[in-house]
Amino acid sequence: MHFTYKTVMRAALVSVLAVMTGTMAQAAPFTSINGLDYDLGQFAGAAVTTNVGDNRIFGSTFDNPNGIDMLTLGELAAGQFGGVDPGDRITLGFGDGDQDMLTLTYGAPVLIGAGDASLFVVFEQASANTPDPEGTSFEISINGGIFVNAGTSASATLTEDVVGAGGDPQNQIVFDLTHADFGFLIGDTISTVKIQNLGIAGVSTDDPDFLFAARAGRIPAPEPGTLALFGLGLLLLYGTARWRRPAGVRLSLS
Repeated sequence: MHFTYKTVMRAALVSVLAVMTGTMAQAAPFTSINGLDYDLGQFAGAAVTTNVGDNRIFGSTFDNPNGIDMLTLGELAAGQFGGVDPGDRITLGFGDGDQDMLTLTYGAPVLIGAGDASLFVVFEQASANTPDPEGTSFEISINGGIFVNAGTSASATLTEDVVGAGGDPQNQIVFDLTHADFGFLIGDTISTVKIQNLGIAGVSTDDPDFLFAARAGRIPAPEPGTLALFGLGLLLLYGTARWRRPAGVRLSLS
């Protein structure tokens, strides 16, 4: 099997880039909410779009002490509203029973890992009622797939009264992306997440308020030493062989 100088150099460069990516992943900011960690680096370049106006996006006191300021769903929609922070919480179906939607589009695919990293979590602001019927009055689609109903799917687990800063209670809805309703495997990635209310006209509980949504968990970064040595070893091996070989002889690695 023959490898050109460019081929080997490219392989070495991939190894070095993998080390850099792993190091960046280790340095990414994390926050913890109700026992689950969140890698906030997943939101680099992410944006939210919605069909509702900025009059349906409201402030909240849940974000700052939990480290998610500027990463709430409302704030991620700022680009749609001229770069002005419209607020934190996006309310769908408010007052009219219409089926509204929001879409989170990641700047780069987000890996689905093992354990908590196979979970996608949505926070919906609770009302004074317990249980709060709005908490699961929505459906979610990943990567343009089928919509999964938060209230009926066995992939979803609801935890009520997750208290944020200032005492604002939240409904925490955890989706297992490896459940058959989604059908993802460890190693698959998330590019888009679409959420829409159920749109049941005349039902007052059909206006859920979405504050934050993210893939949970931590994915271990690759060991820098192993990949770095591999990349440098390729470079040294090829460089030495190329320097010593007679002119016109093509280097062969098998």
